[in-house]
Formats: sequence, structure tokens, C-alpha cells
Amino acid sequence: MSGQSGWIPPSSRWARTTSSFRRGWREHVATEERQRCMRRVEALDRELSGRGGVQQPEAAALSALKQEENFALESQRAAALRVAEECDVTVALEEAKFAQWRKENMRRKHDYVPFAVKLLDVLAEKVSVKEITNEAKTDFKNVVDSMKSKAKHREDARTSAGEGSEGFK
Repeated sequence: MSGQSGWIPPSSRWARTTSSFRRGWREHVATEERQRCMRRVEALDRELSGRGGVQQPEAAALSALKQEENFALESQRAAALRVAEECDVTVALEEAKFAQWRKENMRRKHDYVPFAVKLLDVLAEKVSVKEITNEAKTDFKNVVDSMKSKAKHREDARTSAGEGSEGFK
């Protein structure tokens, strides 16, 4: 996904399959709304012309109505485009999530035993495994001894301060 959240690569199967449908649907919705608005304006125009012509105030009202309808149409079209973009982002996020799940499932199903055996074989060839385990045991013993001595010093400090160790049992 190249680090962009919600981006659908143009080469993705979903984008290729649905791009023409989504574009056509947006244009269809906009065309339907435009036609509905034009039918309303034409009906008002017929009504005004049926009364003996368009008067000056009525013509101004008709013009204002046309502008209002155009503005409403554009705002609805913009809202439909925003919703479509949000849907595209949501779908892209879901596809990314499923791709991550597929990758995790593949890792979970992989057999790591041959890798572990080979790693131990290489370690045995390069370094003595016995030396490594002895070093680890020595390091662990040093850490435990260090912790014990720190605990002893804290206990001695409490005892010398008069606190005692009765409350810590």
C-alpha cells in the first residue's frame, strides 16, 4: 500500500473491476437528479406560460429557482462523490486488513521445525553449543547473585533504620 492509508492501487482487482461501474453510477445519479430538476423547471415554465406569459417578477423567480436547483444539484453531486470516496477508502482498508490476515495465516501454518533443526546444526558446527549453554548458565547465576545481594543490602538498610522486616513476611 506504499504507506498511504486508504489508497487503492489502480492495478488492484477491485479497482479494475468496479471503476467503470462506480463512475457510471455517479454519472447516473447526477443525470437522474439533473433530469428531475429540469422537469420541475419546465413544469413551472409551462404553468407560467399557461397564465398568459411570463411576467417580470415571475421570470425573476423562475431564474432564481433555476439557480437554486443547480446549486442543490451540485451540492448533492458533491455529497454523492464524497460518499463514494469514503466507500472506496473503507474497501481499501478492508482489503489491506484481509491481506495482512492472509500473511499472518501463512506464517502460522508454516512448519518452522526444519529451520530450527538447521539453525541448531549450524550453531553446533560454528560454535560449541556446550560453551554457549555454560555461558548462559554463568550469566544467569551472576544476575541471580546480584539480585540477592541488592535485596540483602535493602534489608540491612531497613534494619539499621529501625524499620525491621516484620511487615514484609
